[in-house]
Amino acid sequence: MSRKLYGHFLTVMNGSDELLDHYEKHMDAMTGENLHSKSKIACELAWRDAEIYRLQAVVNRHETQIAMRQQERSEGMPQQ
Repeated sequence: MSRKLYGHFLTVMNGSDELLDHYEKHMDAMTGENLHSKSKIACELAWRDAEIYRLQAVVNRHETQIAMRQQERSEGMPQQ
């Protein structure tokens, strides 16, 4: 069986104030924007997942570039 995508309810409810702040913000926004159906919520989550993956790819590229520059410096190679 694959890892569950959901199941963090108790973690959030018993979590830090920061987690609870995020939860309350989302509950207020979903109510205000009439996001009551699973389908609408799933669409919003899909968009957010895609954005997270896009941003993670940017971070990964930058981390790779930084690691390459650090390696070049440690080997005494000229920087580009």
